[in-house]
Amino acid sequence: MEEREHYYLIGLLAVSDIGNAHAKGLIDYFGSASHVFHAKSSELKEVPGISEKIIKNILDRHGLKASDEIMTQCQKNEIALISYRSKKYPDRLRGLYNGPALLYYKGSESLNTNRTMAIVGTRQASDYGKSITKKIIEDGHVFQATLLSGLAYGIDIEAHKAALQNHMPNWAILAGGIDQIYPRAHMKFAEKIMGHGGLISEQPPGTKSAPYLFPMRNRIIAGMSDVTIVVEAAVRGGALITAQIADSYNRLVLAVPGNLDRPYSMGCNQLIQAQKALIYTGAETLAYNLNWSSKKVDHPGFKTIKKNLTPAEKIIYDLLLTADYMSIDELSIKAKIEMNQMAHVLMALEFKDLIKVRPGNKYELK
Repeated sequence: MEEREHYYLIGLLAVSDIGNAHAKGLIDYFGSASHVFHAKSSELKEVPGISEKIIKNILDRHGLKASDEIMTQCQKNEIALISYRSKKYPDRLRGLYNGPALLYYKGSESLNTNRTMAIVGTRQASDYGKSITKKIIEDGHVFQATLLSGLAYGIDIEAHKAALQNHMPNWAILAGGIDQIYPRAHMKFAEKIMGHGGLISEQPPGTKSAPYLFPMRNRIIAGMSDVTIVVEAAVRGGALITAQIADSYNRLVLAVPGNLDRPYSMGCNQLIQAQKALIYTGAETLAYNLNWSSKKVDHPGFKTIKKNLTPAEKIIYDLLLTADYMSIDELSIKAKIEMNQMAHVLMALEFKDLIKVRPGNKYELK
């Protein structure tokens, strides 16, 4: 029964001049997509907002011609179809006026997880932007959040890579069909993501990425996220569009401030100046603004602890927030702190009663 409905829903969305809003309105009115195609002209005329042209396009049934091929491609590529009426449909998209009527999905994770965060930014990511992206992923991992991004060059792919390294579930939202990975150079990451999350698109298989599809993709990223974090962005571009959409959905937007003389800091600084985004400062920003909790973040004084740490102590503290424990060697490598200095930093954190030593010379937060 569900497969039959998918067939008709694909056909309905393929009808000229019908978008998501009209498709959902028609289905809600008649009870199913199949009933829409079997309705009479007089019945279709009773539906508010449906023009004579749309009625004619429905009745000629040309929209159904694409359904057979799309269904075949979905079966061949093991792509799941999820309609807005399915229990598997993302709850965060349900209440949106322009949410997709149908999603194509391939992966291992549910589309409804407790906490979600989007990371977006320029394709011309700086070394600073890349390092901050990794840090944000480590912060999000503390709260067992799921990442969303667009698999693009720059900040997007850095976020996906960091999520995979931290074993953090993540979803890549695509502008084209799931079988049309763009850019092709990121195919190997897309394959890994499917084992730790999934690929999502509202476009059917065979659809190649095109400029007009990216803003549509961006609304899904914004809509499925509890918070959208902009790392680096110019004053124009996809990252800013995603942030503006998230703001229109009344979702939290955070931005990483940057140097005034860098073009890819201007977008973030502009969002903050226009009060469209709050400044991202670390895991405590997520905890405070989203009421996210973690055993590590919830201990007394978390908000003030980091203010009383030296730069080196803060680096070690942040690293230990992302894992149950780490060896001194691992901390030295990740923090880029020489071993002799590392011993002094760890001793200082022990004196401050923030960390403890486990057997095997491993360290963890108290």
